[in-house]
Amino acid sequence: NKRLGQSVYCFSTNTIQTAERQAITIGDTVEEMQSRIKASPITVQSYPLVQDKGEDVLAIDYTYEIENMRYIITVVNQHVKNIQTENLNK
Repeated sequence: NKRLGQSVYCFSTNTIQTAERQAITIGDTVEEMQSRIKASPITVQSYPLVQDKGEDVLAIDYTYEIENMRYIITVVNQHVKNIQTENLNK
């Protein structure tokens, strides 16, 4: 866990629940993630992800802000690879 700013913490997790109690889990397809979260991302950012072996792959970070929480969902090869959550309450 890394500390951001003065009182904001960012955590990695394997699963988050949407407002409708739908789970988004590492390994889900990007289509499953988008249909379950039912929100538009505030930002979408792509960048090359350096691999230990083989060619670099394209990673895409989808950032959502829902009910005082920020979710950064990283998608690689059309599947959820990483989920970070950040409480925006200060």
